[in-house]
Amino acid sequence: MITAATRQLDWARAQNWSNTQCCYVDLLAAKTLNNIMTNIDIVYFLVHSMAANNNLIEQECLAALNVKNVLKHSQVKQVIYLSALQNHCCHSQHLIS
Repeated sequence: MITAATRQLDWARAQNWSNTQCCYVDLLAAKTLNNIMTNIDIVYFLVHSMAANNNLIEQECLAALNVKNVLKHSQVKQVIYLSALQNHCCHSQHLIS
């Protein structure tokens, strides 16, 4: 079983992915992470605060710290961090985060 955690819960459920349960999570609100890592073996961390304006990097750090804190008390065996590549001469705030 796959658990898809998202702020876009209606959209995720509408995808009708097989063998997938969708749940609401806002990584900036730590309380939404309570009990989410139960019976999870692997976490794929693909998160970008697309809607953030001036504090993108701070929000990305907060999201990562909230997940880290939950992982400390979980049985998760592996975290796969998915990021982005960028050209060495063009550093957008989005990709820096």
